[in-house]
Amino acid sequence: MAVTETQPDGDTLQKVELINRKIDEINQRKMGIHTTALEDDLDRQELEAYIGSLQLTEEQRRLVDRCNRNKERPVRVGNEWIVFIIMTAGIFLQFYIGFEIYRLISKGSLVAYEAAYLGLLVLFFLFNAFQMLRYMRIVR
Repeated sequence: MAVTETQPDGDTLQKVELINRKIDEINQRKMGIHTTALEDDLDRQELEAYIGSLQLTEEQRRLVDRCNRNKERPVRVGNEWIVFIIMTAGIFLQFYIGFEIYRLISKGSLVAYEAAYLGLLVLFFLFNAFQMLRYMRIVR
């Protein structure tokens, strides 16, 4: 006799939909920003606590665990040091560019190519500052 797969009832479907919404909420919060392993673990704990608050039956719990294939897989590889080194180099670059901008502004009269250079430096300074603030989660 063949084993047939039963369709989940309405309550199970509703709870799975709530879990999917919570996962989408966590993913939207993390979209486009760097997260650390600690933040990923906190998000995972938040999701587990939310799933626990839904008071799932044993069958519903098995269904959720079966669909959650990456539950035991580590979230990050551990490239935080590379990002830290790049951000530190970026900070020193920002100081140098800020100094160059100050030097050009203090010079007084600028030749056309110096004015273009100043504009390029200001644009690069602002872009780099925005990226750093975004990395530090000050700006989304």
